[in-house]
Amino acid sequence: MVVTGAAPSGASIGSKEAEEIRDHEMNSFLGLSVEKAISSVNQIIAPALVGKDPLQQTQLDQAMISLDGTPNKSKLGGNAIMAASIAILKAGAVARGLPIYSYVASLTNTATPRIPTPMFNVINGGLHGTGNLDIQEFMVVPAHRLPYSKALEIGDEVYLNLKELLTKKSLLTSVGDEGGFTPTLYTNASAIDLIFEAARTAGYKTGQDVFIALDIAANQLRHGDRYFLKDSSESYSSSGLISFYRGMIDRYQILSLEDPFAEDDWSAWRDLLSTVGSAVLVVGDDLTVTNPALVKQAVLEKAISALIVKPNQIGTISETLEVVRIAREAKLTIIVSHRSGETEDTFIADFAVGVAADYFKGGAPARGERTAKYNRFLEIEAQLGIPSA
Repeated sequence: MVVTGAAPSGASIGSKEAEEIRDHEMNSFLGLSVEKAISSVNQIIAPALVGKDPLQQTQLDQAMISLDGTPNKSKLGGNAIMAASIAILKAGAVARGLPIYSYVASLTNTATPRIPTPMFNVINGGLHGTGNLDIQEFMVVPAHRLPYSKALEIGDEVYLNLKELLTKKSLLTSVGDEGGFTPTLYTNASAIDLIFEAARTAGYKTGQDVFIALDIAANQLRHGDRYFLKDSSESYSSSGLISFYRGMIDRYQILSLEDPFAEDDWSAWRDLLSTVGSAVLVVGDDLTVTNPALVKQAVLEKAISALIVKPNQIGTISETLEVVRIAREAKLTIIVSHRSGETEDTFIADFAVGVAADYFKGGAPARGERTAKYNRFLEIEAQLGIPSA
């Protein structure tokens, strides 16, 4: 049996992520070709792995890390190592005669597989949009108590009603990197107002049936020591931005704030978490980049209450599972996530179920590379009746 692994790509990238190797030859895919990474697989990784036992995930991942020999996998390429690591995992599942999610669960030792609550990115801004909005992701999140199939129905219906609403208001219905709409609006708050109106039109109660989550991606908003949002003619200090967030949380009952500050603004992260407590999830992504050492630091600093898990940020399955272990031990909420430059591989859906993630970020319920993941969850729900989160 043949298995494959595919490494996605990100648009909003933390500075400490594993390095994705591109060829930078402008006469080939405008510099985005990956012949060097393919060569790494064919000439270096494959000879080292052929004949090895795929059930030894950690040892084989470590072998690739050693072959690379750099802190950020920049010699062979995080994309080359990630694709190989996924293929090893899938081969291990085949060898054990298990679905991928069940095999992932067996590697965690503690997780009982469950389907996470989806977070639908229905309006795209920042690097995922068209320069229309500062905040990168405006997400609709169905209530955590709902079964997955109902949560998917809610996400779809809010998305479709949002499109009709935008059309009625003569706003753009073109979509961004993750399938969300990219209307040009005067404020970021206006995007939330539109989503709430669409949710109510669909027959759902905000703050009860559906919630809002935001990926601020604040690395892109800071210039010098100030943050800039179109909601105000004045720039924000870190403390001023906390006040802005508190107002948003009170007004909209925000569920989570992802990357609310730049990745090196540690004191602001600490201050926000101590201010909002359990009222909202403070989510690390660019701050932690699925890196065990950085996750440990964030926990020690009391900077986050939730964590984005993206395997390609660190580059191997075993390192990602170590991050999940650390997060579980620290009682962090776990959000497994796709990337903006996603593939059609449904691996990440199985991974999210296998590690018993609390939430899953998969973009809008549109475009094949996104819907493939959402449909995979439906298959798992139908086949085994795994309870939702």
